[in-house]
Amino acid sequence: MKLLENRHIVFAILGVVGLLVIIPVSFALSGRGVDAERQVTAKLADPVLEPAAGPTPLQELWVKHKVKAPIDTLKQPLPRKTLLSEPVTLGAKSPTWSADLITLELVMVEKAHAMGNRDTHAVLLKIRNTGSAAVAFRVDSSEGKLFVECGNVRPVQAHQFILSAGASVERMEGCTGTPDLVELVVRRVQVMPLSEAAHITLSRVLQPLGLSYKMRSQHKTPELNPLPVCIVPDAELLQNRISENAEAWFDVMDFLARHDCATESFR
Repeated sequence: MKLLENRHIVFAILGVVGLLVIIPVSFALSGRGVDAERQVTAKLADPVLEPAAGPTPLQELWVKHKVKAPIDTLKQPLPRKTLLSEPVTLGAKSPTWSADLITLELVMVEKAHAMGNRDTHAVLLKIRNTGSAAVAFRVDSSEGKLFVECGNVRPVQAHQFILSAGASVERMEGCTGTPDLVELVVRRVQVMPLSEAAHITLSRVLQPLGLSYKMRSQHKTPELNPLPVCIVPDAELLQNRISENAEAWFDVMDFLARHDCATESFR
């Protein structure tokens, strides 16, 4: 009996010792496993978007369509420049306005009109990128004095929020019968210089956000782009947000430039 009791005591002691050895070793191995997993995740994550365990939707598009422009330039937010925040008036006596990267020019073009009609001239605003890189731009304008309703006129069709380096675009602001006296008010000018990658991602967006309906109707998306075009699903919501706060345009453009606008939504 004593021998049997001693055996039980020995087995119990061995069991306790075994647990004391196994538990620390398990914790140590578990800790090493977590650290290793974190290291692998850190290597796979890309700061273009939120950290992830695999490629982002934009990275997948880059690979699928064999885009050569370096995507690393989208890791950081795009530069933001508000060139004009106080209204200026353009007219026959002062038709131009210039600042860093952008020049505006008021242009009058005589148009076809019926005898006696007052809409003899189209009032155009020419926007030129004077910088060495492409830019996204937003020029907020409104009719000043002596604008009249347009009759027979074809709106300009061009890209209304991106300009390549040195390029220019014209947009129709309205009509007048007094080209020497008409005035256009420019309320705000915002610009974001674009890398090659950002130029590609923003060019696929179909809707020009942050513009009036009249200006949006003149927008034309480029036909050639390495990536497929996309329709921003919540465009009207974003349009209203920009109307309430002009600075929101920067946030929206930055998001669309650095995310896949076809599968990800701005919050």
